[in-house]
Amino acid sequence: MRARRRTVSPRRETPAASGFWAEALAIVVMASAVLLVLSLASYRADDPVPWPLGRGGEGVHNVAGPFGALLAELLRQLLGYAAWLVPAFMLFLGWELFWKRGSRRVAHLLGSTLIVLSAAASLHLLLDEGPGEASALNIRRAGGWLGGAFAHLLVAVLNRWGALVAWMAIFGASVLLVTRASLIGAIRAIASRAAALVRGAWLAVLRRREARRKEAMRLEVMRRQQERRAAVAAVVAGEEAVAAEPRAAVPLPVQSDAPAGEAAA
Repeated sequence: MRARRRTVSPRRETPAASGFWAEALAIVVMASAVLLVLSLASYRADDPVPWPLGRGGEGVHNVAGPFGALLAELLRQLLGYAAWLVPAFMLFLGWELFWKRGSRRVAHLLGSTLIVLSAAASLHLLLDEGPGEASALNIRRAGGWLGGAFAHLLVAVLNRWGALVAWMAIFGASVLLVTRASLIGAIRAIASRAAALVRGAWLAVLRRREARRKEAMRLEVMRRQQERRAAVAAVVAGEEAVAAEPRAAVPLPVQSDAPAGEAAA
């Protein structure tokens, strides 16, 4: 009888090991996002960067050094002002990796990409696109090269303002895709929050009015008590003055030792 060979299953990582790698990757991603924020915050157009993005030289003023200046120049030329969304989504991705919420990574990646591109296209159409052809300098300023390229995909069909409405709609749908939030739920939450703020402000006004009314009543009671005390003090002082007023002496009757008859004679 032939002995059966045992099939050895491939070695799998334990949950602790997989969690360790996910947390380490999350820390790296969030640290890179912070570095990118510092690079964009200290961006200067005159910082020397390698060609073709800029020109070489010395004296980099960027906080993250030459590498930070290169990253900032690359993102600003590609996405314009929408470059600030890249570190935001990197922080979001790192947070999800850290708390092991990466079950929808593909949807999040697609939605984040659409958000960045639609924001860049909207910024280009809103700030850069003029009545005529936009210059290369304007394209790099607000929407970047990618924003200008994606914006002109719809400009040829919908013109400037129609394309702006379309890209803003794509931006909103992408936000809903990433956050999985309901627009109606968000509106209801905002409305309930606004109603709570208004209610709280009205209650604060009513409390202040009630406090003022009670303070006025307290002052009125104190004033009446002072008047009553003053009146009582005046009455007591008048009685003391009457009691202390000097009076004339009453003469005493003189008694005589003679009989009544003799006295009459």
